[in-house]
Amino acid sequence: MYYSKFQRTFMALHYGWEHAGILAKENKRSRLWFYVDILHYFRKYGLGSQRYIQYHFDQKTKEEKEKAAALFYKKVFEGRDNIIKYRKFIAKWSDMRYQTTRRNEMRRNAAYQKFFNLPDTVYVAYGVTIYYYHHRKGNFIVGDCTLLARNCDLDITGDLIIGKRVSISDGAKLLTHNHDLEHKFAAAATSVEEFDNTKGCNPTPLTIGDCAWVGTRAIIMPGVTEIGRFAIVAAGSIVEKRVPPYAVVKGNPAKIVGFRCSPEEAVQYEEANYPPENRIPYETLKANYEKYFNAERRKEIRQWLRY
Repeated sequence: MYYSKFQRTFMALHYGWEHAGILAKENKRSRLWFYVDILHYFRKYGLGSQRYIQYHFDQKTKEEKEKAAALFYKKVFEGRDNIIKYRKFIAKWSDMRYQTTRRNEMRRNAAYQKFFNLPDTVYVAYGVTIYYYHHRKGNFIVGDCTLLARNCDLDITGDLIIGKRVSISDGAKLLTHNHDLEHKFAAAATSVEEFDNTKGCNPTPLTIGDCAWVGTRAIIMPGVTEIGRFAIVAAGSIVEKRVPPYAVVKGNPAKIVGFRCSPEEAVQYEEANYPPENRIPYETLKANYEKYFNAERRKEIRQWLRY
């Protein structure tokens, strides 16, 4: 959570005096001395009184304080301006008011294209959130003629590469980072050197192939490396594993329930639209088809789809 400058200043004045009293009881210096010292490092480096106590500034020399406070500022505030910039952009341009007229729609689209360096042919509907967390920002690349429908949520903490003519439907959520279950929280650090905003965050890059379709309110979970080209993720599905090219997946957790075409038809399309180095080999397409969609598997799928 990010506080405004006014809120941070108010908290520094209020809690600084309280924490100064605690430090005065444990040290020989007066409460006023600690209060002035706390406010000095807050004004110069943004170091709050709680951090002052947590990182044992009362036990440091002046030179040690300056060095530690400067390191704290570098770790916490150098990337914050960019984060605030992202938040302000999303708060402004994702608003419903930019859906009221065609002119407003075009203004919104142009703003997203410029801010995220998107192709002119990408369409971004209202309510779209594109954001990163834990002070980590991955690469975000989108191909031509892609649709980002209303209220979809794209996490770009890890790399997110979206191909050409992809449809991300209403309310879909793409996640590209995970957390360590046993990581040490940044707030628990006992020194500035241990403090790390990115600790415990594991980026999980995701690539979505050309002409893929992610259905309404589908969720692509962290750790999914690929949604293959021409794949379909049915509405409401929760994808936990890689989706092969041309596959159709459905359910929670999502399972392969079919393919958009046979391996032979897929090969014909590949030959007509991709150079040799970018084509998916026939052997790979056939192996996927036979693995997931043989006679025994079709029987299992029919059983699974019964309501």
